[in-house]
Amino acid sequence: LCSPASPEATAGEHKASPLQHRQPAVGAQNETGPSTSIQTPPGSQQSGILASVRAWWSGFYASPYRRSLLLLLCWQLLPLLILTRHSIDLHTQYFLLFLPGPYIFVGLIIAKIGELLQHYQRSLPLLQWALYALYLGMALVIVAQFVLSAAGLVDQVEGYYNDRSFQPYPYHNDLRSLQTALSDADTLAQQRHLSKVYVTMDSATQTALGFLTEQMHTPTTLFDAGRCLLLPGPTAGPAVLLVGPYDTLTNTLISQFAHATLIEQSPRPGGAPFKLYIVDPASATASSSAAQPRFGHDIQLLNVQARHLAVNNALWLIARWSLLHSVPSAPRTTYSYSINVSPAGSTTSMHSTCILGSLQAGGQVLSALSLPQGSTTPTSVGVSVQSFTTTPYNPAYGPLHLETYISHYSPSVMLPVANGKTSITVPVSG
Repeated sequence: LCSPASPEATAGEHKASPLQHRQPAVGAQNETGPSTSIQTPPGSQQSGILASVRAWWSGFYASPYRRSLLLLLCWQLLPLLILTRHSIDLHTQYFLLFLPGPYIFVGLIIAKIGELLQHYQRSLPLLQWALYALYLGMALVIVAQFVLSAAGLVDQVEGYYNDRSFQPYPYHNDLRSLQTALSDADTLAQQRHLSKVYVTMDSATQTALGFLTEQMHTPTTLFDAGRCLLLPGPTAGPAVLLVGPYDTLTNTLISQFAHATLIEQSPRPGGAPFKLYIVDPASATASSSAAQPRFGHDIQLLNVQARHLAVNNALWLIARWSLLHSVPSAPRTTYSYSINVSPAGSTTSMHSTCILGSLQAGGQVLSALSLPQGSTTPTSVGVSVQSFTTTPYNPAYGPLHLETYISHYSPSVMLPVANGKTSITVPVSG
């Protein structure tokens, strides 16, 4: 019994041992009972998910390329999502913050395509020619974009575009056309020894002209072309008048209520030209007198006329006013008169606001109000005037003086008439 086992027995034991120690399979039925299975505890599943997240984060954090892609994606998506909910009109310049993100995406895609072509070109030699074609195509695209961008920039500077294609603005002006028109007006005033230049402005030109007219040698006054016309007084002498390309009301008022000579038209490649007039002073019959109503110390009403004008093919009320005091021009400063008119027999009132860049005593203003379609000429109208001033909001904090684009509006003041009244009834002439 104690003798060592023979080699054959030992070999047999070794052969049998794997079968003797084999464990029952998962889900198999034991001899003593039903089948059992090995289940993973819930905690181990959560730890597996956390381990996977940690492994992904470690790989992501260790890869500058992946972090850069995430930053690029956030740069392009987050502002776009914010701009989808907006309360103002979106303009082209608002989307400049996305640049050059889209081009970076294009470059990354092209680089990946190039890597794939290089990887498979050993098995498919023709792919090498495809890689060359890709490089050549991208070079041609870059050259074409550069040439077209440069040509577009030159056209923008020189004004060779459709000036009505910049919505929601009524039209657009190039800088050179504005400078040329103002230079022509300044030169004409100096050649004719005229002491004043009047320039119309509208929503498309007000900001630019407010800055450019400060560089003129001849004293210049801007006025709103949509509601009024500014003319020199009887004792002021002739003046130069520069009218914008689409200021239809100004041209109509000049033809019917002023004596002006068209000198030249300053071209604009993008649309209608500027018009340059020499306008004579108002006649003595239209001058002010002490008997006519005055509104405070600011403005005096001369007369009110009803005229049928081609503008909107409507009946217009034209009121002629005389300025009573002088105020010099200042940067980004305007002086406004809101004129309220109530036709006799009507329960509604109308108003128009005339905006002036400076005031000169004796100068005359024609304010225009369009009556509703189908209206008849009223026999009289009630008139009242409010005034306010617009100045730039430039706050100062100790020695630090700031400039902003914000405008500050002074409180509107109702101008009194005689005997403390704020309105007066005047007849309307045909």
